Amino acid sequence: MKMVDQAQIRQRLDACHFLSLESFGPRGGQDGQFDLILEVAELKSQSRQTDRQSQDQEAVAYLGVLTSEDIRQVVEAHADPLVVSPDSAIFTILFEGYAAFRIKNEMMSLLEPGEDFSKKLRNYEKSLFLNHMATATCASDWLSKPLKHFAVICLDHIVDVACTREPILSMRKRGDLD
Repeated sequence: MKMVDQAQIRQRLDACHFLSLESFGPRGGQDGQFDLILEVAELKSQSRQTDRQSQDQEAVAYLGVLTSEDIRQVVEAHADPLVVSPDSAIFTILFEGYAAFRIKNEMMSLLEPGEDFSKKLRNYEKSLFLNHMATATCASDWLSKPLKHFAVICLDHIVDVACTREPILSMRKRGDLD
């Protein structure tokens, strides 16, 4: 793929509001290759009953006396679900020559210094993950190039990958799989 194509795909990826981590792992039969499959999810509006809404709004006013189950029911009654449709985009991000990867719960993650919240695929030359790689692995002894840290921001997950090369992105429609 041409660099222009990669830049365009990266722009489309960064423009997504909700990315769902569909699958991850080593690419079959290829040493040192790891890929992520991400699906684009969208909010699906649902109609609500006005009688139920006013009851729920009253319940929300008394949140101090509600149980967690009551709160869950109120949230579910008012929240629009995230859905992946046949027209949704699927992104594949291929990391060649990776040294390590990890998947974290987004709620449990620390921010990196200088975090760029406009990007879904982030690149760091210095990070907590690279510090970990320097102290907990022998990757720098084996590799001829310095490691880069790439982070992919998804719904509920952050995927960190340490590798020496830029990732290769591709995109297709979910319906193209049939």
